[in-house]
Amino acid sequence: MKIIHIVLFYNMINLLIMINYLENIKAIRAKRGFTQEFVAEKLNCDYTTYGKIENGKTSLSVEKLIKLSEIFNIDITEILGLNCKNKEEKNNDNKIKILIEIELNKNEINQNNIKNALINKIDKEL
Repeated sequence: MKIIHIVLFYNMINLLIMINYLENIKAIRAKRGFTQEFVAEKLNCDYTTYGKIENGKTSLSVEKLIKLSEIFNIDITEILGLNCKNKEEKNNDNKIKILIEIELNKNEINQNNIKNALINKIDKEL
């Protein structure tokens, strides 16, 4: 059961980061005044492939992420939304921290319940 919670939690975090970076890529590209065609050319792919990356239909490789940061002249953490600059991004970051804390607390409670159950079982047998 514990492993299932960890996997689900990990998937939730990945989904939040993915949604964040997809929105960030579009916003950064638009802010720079770049077209999808221009960015696709710089990434050495066709614009339909790049469009699929922006829409989450094709995954973004690490190599393309690095190249995007170079094209946009920004740090990778900005693309991933890991550097909080505005209130909305800070709220998303806080939500992730709260989810982590909840999951850690669940695990701690489960460990304490197991520990207490074992102690009770040992006490009964002695």
